[in-house]
Amino acid sequence: MGNNITPLQWIGLGVLGVLVLAVAWQWGLFGGDSDPEATEFARIEAYARADDSEALVREVTDTKDVKRVCRSVRTMGRLGSIAIKGIRVAMKDERSAVREAAMIAVSKAGDEKDTPVMATAVLEDNSPEVRAAAVMSLGRMG
Repeated sequence: MGNNITPLQWIGLGVLGVLVLAVAWQWGLFGGDSDPEATEFARIEAYARADDSEALVREVTDTKDVKRVCRSVRTMGRLGSIAIKGIRVAMKDERSAVREAAMIAVSKAGDEKDTPVMATAVLEDNSPEVRAAAVMSLGRMG
């Protein structure tokens, strides 16, 4: 009865260690964000609930990453009317993907004050995706 570990047992321990590390990484135990969208949602929700409209606007205007801005705008739409200021800025953004996300978000968060901007987008926006999103949102708002 010795404490000798065979090479096969060492391999088994190594595989087990890798699995434990993979699970820990997935659960975010190493301090990283396991779900960046959840973190982003929490940040934007905090801005909205604090009525920090300047922070919501900065989420749109100060970020160069179009995908991140679009995620932020979609999050604002999920939050509803408390985040409408950021959505309204996004509706006038120069990036068509951001305007498209804003047209969809405003149907969840906006009110009749937003219909003129959407109607203008339907008639005048140079992006067919933005025009389609505006039509869809106008239909949702009824």
